[in-house]
Amino acid sequence: MKNHTAPKRNLRKVVAEEWDRLGRSDAVFMEHYPETAMTLRKLVAAIRRRHGRQRNSKNGTPEEREARARQPSISEDSG
Repeated sequence: MKNHTAPKRNLRKVVAEEWDRLGRSDAVFMEHYPETAMTLRKLVAAIRRRHGRQRNSKNGTPEEREARARQPSISEDSG
């Protein structure tokens, strides 16, 4: 059976590693990340942005996917 909690575990791991890096201080963590009052995903996104890390899809970065979406397809050109 597939473990359905793995994605949340990975998000919590990112937060825990950052909390350790900041010296395990709630005050310091909240000072760096006021997003702690928001959702877990927003907090993880803020942590990743701060460190210049970004999740990439197998289909490329968000910018690459957006650029491909703006290009006309072959079927539209031959119409």
